[in-house]
Amino acid sequence: MKNNENRNESPDLGYSISETDQAAKEALARVLEYLRRLRRTGMETRGWTRQTFETLDEKLHALTHLAEPGSSQTILSDLAAWEGHILQVIRHYMQEASDTINRIKTLNPPLTANQLRPFIEAVEADRSETISALSPLTEAIERLALHKRENTRPSSQNAA
Repeated sequence: MKNNENRNESPDLGYSISETDQAAKEALARVLEYLRRLRRTGMETRGWTRQTFETLDEKLHALTHLAEPGSSQTILSDLAAWEGHILQVIRHYMQEASDTINRIKTLNPPLTANQLRPFIEAVEADRSETISALSPLTEAIERLALHKRENTRPSSQNAA
């Protein structure tokens, strides 16, 4: 009779599951939900990155080919606001990936490190894919920094 005390009856399947197996089943359900959320966030971040890069690239292109100094200052101000938002989005995704790994690790026990390893690797793969997608955006931000430096040089020379 003691053996049955450690088992949960599964009426729809007609057999019982031990508490350990039930805990592992629940942990797997949680880890899968964690991964679904992170992958969705990663996919949204990568999509946002593509759209943002196109916008940023167009503005940087316009900045490079403008003759009017006043227009370039307006574009630079606009781009500076984008830069802050871009960095915020990147930090948010990286924190989310880190938090997901930490949440997965809390599921040991009932799951073992070997059982959790593929899920952690999946998070790392998503993070790598997202970092790769961010590369063109990072290059655009570097070009923006170059434009900012070039734009501040003439004004500081005029003051002298």
